[in-house]
Amino acid sequence: VAWAQARCVEDCDPELRNFSSERWEVRSMGRDGRAPRLFRARVDHATGGAQFFDESYSFLLSEQVFATVHRTQRGDETEGESGSAELLAGSPGGRRERLVDCAADFFDGSAPVALDAAVLAYDPNPCDDFGRLVLRDFTTGVTRALPDAPARTALRLRGRFAAWLAEEGGGTTLVVYDHVVGAVAYSAPAADVRAFDLDADGTVAAVAGRASRPCSSGRLLRYSVASPAPAEIDVPVCATGVRIDAGRIVFLGWEGASRTLRLVAPDGSVRDLVRFGRVRPGGFDAEGERIAWAARACSGGEAIFTAGLGQAPLGVGSINCRARFGSGVVP
Repeated sequence: VAWAQARCVEDCDPELRNFSSERWEVRSMGRDGRAPRLFRARVDHATGGAQFFDESYSFLLSEQVFATVHRTQRGDETEGESGSAELLAGSPGGRRERLVDCAADFFDGSAPVALDAAVLAYDPNPCDDFGRLVLRDFTTGVTRALPDAPARTALRLRGRFAAWLAEEGGGTTLVVYDHVVGAVAYSAPAADVRAFDLDADGTVAAVAGRASRPCSSGRLLRYSVASPAPAEIDVPVCATGVRIDAGRIVFLGWEGASRTLRLVAPDGSVRDLVRFGRVRPGGFDAEGERIAWAARACSGGEAIFTAGLGQAPLGVGSINCRARFGSGVVP
């Protein structure tokens, strides 16, 4: 299990956002119980006044490849706005290669990247106005371009398929591309899709809804090579995240203020995996027979758990946290 975490370095009061700085790092934990640090960087933010600056990191990790994306945005009343993107990738714990390093005016820093085992999909120059997509195989060292494959927003890669969301004609389209055949396997409308995931056979699971009300407006959709049109699965879902593996879809469901991590089997049956109750859930992931999830802890941060699908359903415990009082005088 791998995760990113951040710790305040300077002026992180959310009410005073003129300038702040955080220490951002990536850690992973295996069966030995150790959690080594894979990456660390300082992240700065400056808002207010005539200028602003914002930077962020994201990462992807497999057993063969560790990749980080560094995104920046800056603006000035006289010079306008600009952005930059940097992608570094290589073996975990080893030397990483700079695959993307670009900057441009009126660029928001977005750099779509996807990873499947030793193969990385990315746009070699996300700063320009042309949609490109290349596949880099870190086992063979070969990089090849995919024809007619613009990937301007979210991107996924699994086996012979790549999938992305494209903004076309004022609407959003889901495109699934077979890079072995060298052609689009299918495309379909994807209005209001907030997150999606790709299975090895080209099936896509997606959650759609309004960003302001992701649970009450959420819909769970399935696309496939045989049935490209989106088929809605009638379950209460939060449009915050989704995973699909071997036809099994994992999503966050809801009933009032309660949240539950659930699984839809290929036969349509639904079962609970983790019952959060009123504890605030965090991110989650699923692969094979394993699941991982985060939930808010009494410390104010998040606790991360992992379990087998055969252990479900599981609970995260009570929402009651003991009050803690510090010593000293409060003015």
